[in-house]
Amino acid sequence: MIMSLNFIIWFILFLSMTIFFTNFNYILCLLLSLEFMMLMIFMVMCSFIMNYSNDYMIGLFYLTIAVCDGGLGLSTLIMIIRYYGNDQINSFVTNM
Repeated sequence: MIMSLNFIIWFILFLSMTIFFTNFNYILCLLLSLEFMMLMIFMVMCSFIMNYSNDYMIGLFYLTIAVCDGGLGLSTLIMIIRYYGNDQINSFVTNM
């Protein structure tokens, strides 16, 4: 049971990394895949922490950083949409 759960977590992590590296159209899709990667890394970290130690504070620190990263990404996305009018990376690069 635990072995199949670890396989599923690693598979979803690599799938989100593949989506991040192949989907270059919209910034929102990139931000969502980054947040999904952060969540899967948290799941992997919790799995290792449960097996080897009882220090759960590292997970809380990691989640705090992930939430700050998400807020910063969304505020940057709002600024880009206000300035350029959309979140397509092609129009963002050509207007510079």
